[in-house]
Amino acid sequence: MAKLAKDAEMRDVRLQIFITSAMDDKIIDIAELMGMSKNELVRMAIGQLTLGYQTSIDILKSSAEKELAKESSKELKIKKN
Repeated sequence: MAKLAKDAEMRDVRLQIFITSAMDDKIIDIAELMGMSKNELVRMAIGQLTLGYQTSIDILKSSAEKELAKESSKELKIKKN
């Protein structure tokens, strides 16, 4: 998995994708409604996706750590008895 931007040197990279003309038309319509260029909209969407993904990972990690701590605590209680 690629390093997160906060851990890596910040640099611009080019991303090239192919989409259908119908999808392109929809992106243009949405961008115009939001007062953005198509590039700005795509950058914002990717940013929101990656932020949401990282937030989900952080929540799952925290939950797993809490669950492991509870299990360890239970095991210690059992060994003491």
